[in-house]
Amino acid sequence: MTKRFMLAWGLVVGCGHTDESVSGSDSESDTPDTGESDSGGGVLDTGDTELTTDTDGDTDLDSPLTLDEAFACRTTDGVGGIGPGSALEKHTLDLEAFPLARCNDGTPAVFYVRRAADPTDDDKWLIQLNGGGGCRDGQSCADRFCGYDTNFSAFQMSSTDTPPGMQDEGILARRVDNPWGNWNQVFVHYCTSDNWGGQSEHVVLAAAYPGEQADPMIAYHLDFLGAYVFDAVIATLRRDGSPGPQYGAEQMPDLDEAVEVVLAGASAGSGGVVRHLDSLHERLRENNVNCSDGDCPLAVRGLHDSGLPPSYADVDLSQSVFCDAGLCSYEAIYQYEYEFGGSGIWGARVDGSCAAFHVDEPWRCSDNAFVLENHITTPIFVRMGQRDTLHEEAFAESNLLTQEGDPIDTATFASLVRARLLGLEMVPETALEMGEVWKAPGVFGPSCDKHETLRNDTHVYEVSIESEGLTQEMFDVWARWIADEEGSQAITTPGGTDSCTQAQ
Repeated sequence: MTKRFMLAWGLVVGCGHTDESVSGSDSESDTPDTGESDSGGGVLDTGDTELTTDTDGDTDLDSPLTLDEAFACRTTDGVGGIGPGSALEKHTLDLEAFPLARCNDGTPAVFYVRRAADPTDDDKWLIQLNGGGGCRDGQSCADRFCGYDTNFSAFQMSSTDTPPGMQDEGILARRVDNPWGNWNQVFVHYCTSDNWGGQSEHVVLAAAYPGEQADPMIAYHLDFLGAYVFDAVIATLRRDGSPGPQYGAEQMPDLDEAVEVVLAGASAGSGGVVRHLDSLHERLRENNVNCSDGDCPLAVRGLHDSGLPPSYADVDLSQSVFCDAGLCSYEAIYQYEYEFGGSGIWGARVDGSCAAFHVDEPWRCSDNAFVLENHITTPIFVRMGQRDTLHEEAFAESNLLTQEGDPIDTATFASLVRARLLGLEMVPETALEMGEVWKAPGVFGPSCDKHETLRNDTHVYEVSIESEGLTQEMFDVWARWIADEEGSQAITTPGGTDSCTQAQ
């Protein structure tokens, strides 16, 4: 029997390996991985361009299995876990009220909350989107579920094994040097593998059993509903369609009464910030009880961590594995991504103004970094390590070169990241929506190699940059940025000093 399906070439997110522990760490890359899959796993009957592959009658596409039915190798061993604790308490989204708020495996999505430490901070909110890579074709999703050849696992595809409470680490820590420590805090578990953008349910995929790259192919289905999970979390916090979450015996305050809101995310979570920050800002202004007749005290800001590597437009792709697969330009890579990669499979939601601006080239909005630099109008702060290990390794493994044709070593990679960070100061003048982007992003760009820092106490509170006589940690720069003061872009320059150069 012959069946038609799209080949699983992929642009897979987050398949690098790491030795970090499960609890309290989250290490993944948003840099598309490469390499043509020999497994043949892929999305079935999606898009107009399909290839016919003979599966020798071994794949039953008419009765796809669930993830658990298809793969007994399910595991939750991997990075990006949630450290059990009692600081924040779990809330499970109501599938009767929000039927699309589901993880990959169909379980209801969950998030964690903690009420403000003092009633005077009841109108202040920190909402953090967790990261955790992603999957973009049949084989990478099956491998992810079983923790095969990836640093992630079924924990990022389900809510089944989430603890009832979690620790308060990093930006969630309740400590005096954390400006958000006493706020209402929300941590959203990532279980949709779609960069927080998916809008597709019951997607049918096919894959070989993880670790057995041969027939028979197994047909299975899963959901990519990250955008709807985000919507449901915000609606629940606003008590729209839901009574709102409890923290202990108390109900959480109403998000529609907020005065300050920070939406934060690292790596895949930073992609969620880009996708949703502007629409969240608009939604909250429309419904905030304190906003009327053009007067609105609400301040919404974004924090974007570990999601701004060098652009493919700034490197030589001629010897890369992308080019080996026929994708030899920045444009070709993201056109493929839009049509056949994650964006196509997920049915991904993107920033609305970007989509409206690029009606004839919608693929451009699949590049979250491009969207940040050109279309995000809500104030956003960028934290990026210049030697981010996962991004750097992805560049090396992809055989990317400098525009002069030289290999990209650690120093060269850092210089490319640094140049991109330095360019953010000019975004109000260079953005395609420059009339709407009124505030340059704040920037904290140390020379560090840590990927994903927001859940790490050391990298949030102990990394500092020395510049022009100032020693600044991330929150020092944040304070200058929101106050429109000098020093709101702190970037370690060649020969400069920061905590990471001193540790080398």
